[in-house]
Amino acid sequence: MHDLVNDLAIAVSRRYCYRLEDNDPEHGKIGSISYFSYHPSSFHDTFNKFELLRETKNLRTFLPLSKQRYRKPLSQKFLHEILPKFKSLRFLSLLSYDILKLPDSISDLKHLRFLNLSSTPVETLPECICTLYNLQTLLLSNCYRLTELPVSLVKLINLSYLDISETPLKKMPLYMSRLRNLRVLTKFIVSKDSGSMIAELGKLPKLRGRLFISKLENVSNGRDALMANLKGKKHLEELTLEWHGAVDNSQVVRDVLDNLQPHSSIKHLKIIGYGGTTFPNWLANPSLSRLESLSLSNCKYCFSLPALGQLQSLQSLEIVGMSCISDLTQDFYGDVSVTKPFLSLKKLRIKKLPDWERWHIPECEVFNRLEELSIIDCPKLIGELPRQLASLQSLEISGCGNLVQLPLQLNQLSRLEELTVDDCGSLSPSHVNRPPASLKSLVCKGRCNLELESSSGERGGALESLRLEKCDSVKVKVEWLASFPMLKYVQIVNCKSFEMLVVPAAPAPGIGNQSGMTTTTTTTTTTPSLTWLQICDCKKLTSLPQRMESVLPSLRSLFLRNCPEIELRTMFLEGGLPSTLQSLYVYDCKKLMSRRREWGLEKLPSLTDLSIRGPCNEVESFPEEDWLLPCTLEYLYLSSLQNLKVLNYSALRHLTSLQNLYIYNCPRLQSLPEEGLPASLTELHIWYCPLLKRRLEWERGQDWPKVARIPCLVVDGELVP
Repeated sequence: MHDLVNDLAIAVSRRYCYRLEDNDPEHGKIGSISYFSYHPSSFHDTFNKFELLRETKNLRTFLPLSKQRYRKPLSQKFLHEILPKFKSLRFLSLLSYDILKLPDSISDLKHLRFLNLSSTPVETLPECICTLYNLQTLLLSNCYRLTELPVSLVKLINLSYLDISETPLKKMPLYMSRLRNLRVLTKFIVSKDSGSMIAELGKLPKLRGRLFISKLENVSNGRDALMANLKGKKHLEELTLEWHGAVDNSQVVRDVLDNLQPHSSIKHLKIIGYGGTTFPNWLANPSLSRLESLSLSNCKYCFSLPALGQLQSLQSLEIVGMSCISDLTQDFYGDVSVTKPFLSLKKLRIKKLPDWERWHIPECEVFNRLEELSIIDCPKLIGELPRQLASLQSLEISGCGNLVQLPLQLNQLSRLEELTVDDCGSLSPSHVNRPPASLKSLVCKGRCNLELESSSGERGGALESLRLEKCDSVKVKVEWLASFPMLKYVQIVNCKSFEMLVVPAAPAPGIGNQSGMTTTTTTTTTTPSLTWLQICDCKKLTSLPQRMESVLPSLRSLFLRNCPEIELRTMFLEGGLPSTLQSLYVYDCKKLMSRRREWGLEKLPSLTDLSIRGPCNEVESFPEEDWLLPCTLEYLYLSSLQNLKVLNYSALRHLTSLQNLYIYNCPRLQSLPEEGLPASLTELHIWYCPLLKRRLEWERGQDWPKVARIPCLVVDGELVP
């Protein structure tokens, strides 16, 4: 029914609204449309895609329908030749396009109300943009190269929404207070210059939503801070206050923060780089009855915390980079006889407290609702941790080298789903060997004395994801892996002593098991749900499990990087790779690459993605005649094949499903096949192939006729044409 209604709506609105679909065969005449939307291509949007708009007279909306924030090239020809013709345009979104500069002709769009340039690499905005007097919304969030706004921005008298969050702006245009209609200003950078002092905010009483005030070190005294009138801005929900650099006078800084008290309706508050020794009283005042999240970051001169436990609506608390804190005392909770502390707290994150040693835990109930607890880079912490954590779902302990005890025994945390232990060498292996049955994700990094084993051999538990990183002394008793039938993702990174990954097996009659982690010959146990296996930087690893077809029957993605000793000796013995495999990535695995012809890829009916990166100096032609690839391949990535000279068309032509071909850092590749490339190809990306680059110049290169039909050609990051 929903599809029928959607089809009806499209049919009724077709005269005025047009949504371009990829490979839409019915462009027709759309000269009368006023609303144009489309789904951006995965990497590019070429001039040809928008040429159908050339005759459009009354277009009012240009909208890419995409939530993805990775950058995509956009045809410069479109920006300069077609866009300026949309004289009636009201709504323009160029979100996430790879645009360095807007054309001056943008000023021709006199009726523009909405302009979205978020997540683009624009470095400056043309001054002529300030003649768009009807503009109401200007979105510039995450424009990571934008360092200044046009001087005349204040001429946009109808501007009500200005989003400049996540931009490296150095200063604000003068007299922002002249934008009387401004409702949303996501960021304000304080200056000592007249016209950009903090008092400008006091003249913008309608501000709402979120506000980030930066460079508060430029506020000279508490009186100036008071003029910002933050306490009177009752519609602000999220406020961030940030100082930079050293503090000359801690009392002045304290006075400034004291007078930046927000309205009691504030929901989210962050204080960054505050240089006072104590916090103002208002921070722990129960009148902040709606405060849901609080972050105190790099307040390195504060030696104590206020009674944050009295904030009854507080759900998230973050304490980061406070060098002078050595104890979390009773003051942290407030008067527990009057109010139960941290009544609503669900998330607590404590990070980079280098002198913190002890955590005082009151006898009353506390943290009963806590769901996430993170303690990171607190090397002196030795005291006990909270024990009443009945609701805990996520626990991260990292960089706490002296910590010897976790809260309770892990198997008593019946709701725990995520556990991360990183560089905590004093913890006993028993803390992580036998996780609770509810655990879904386990991450072990650094010195964690890890010995993973199954205590009973029984299969059970909800574990879905396992990551081991830099566990130099890791010992994996493989029965432990197979005891989790729900295990889907395994990642092993930079474990220097890791030599072999095997699944438990019953030895064949008359064959005994060797000592250590060695391969076996008859497999009786599988990991039925494992779909994703990644092994990186394990330089002693020599083999993967035998009979992977039966041992890993659901494996879809296999990623191997910088494992130079992996050989074929057992990797593909008795059955080879699983037929379910869809993606194979082999990077910097020298011995494995030397036996590439024996991988048996042609036997994999589901393989769609293949990525290969050298070293493999003997490869001069790809694919080699005796190396068969499956016709199901859709994505092929070749990198660092230093002696690759030609692409073999007789082998490539069988890849009838190939859509994306990436060739990276193959400096001796001379040309493309005379017969061209597979007709199915839609994207060709060439990086750091200097001999080939010259032959692919638009309409002039010798190989241009071979690629002219490909919708997307990218050479060294530039879309051609």
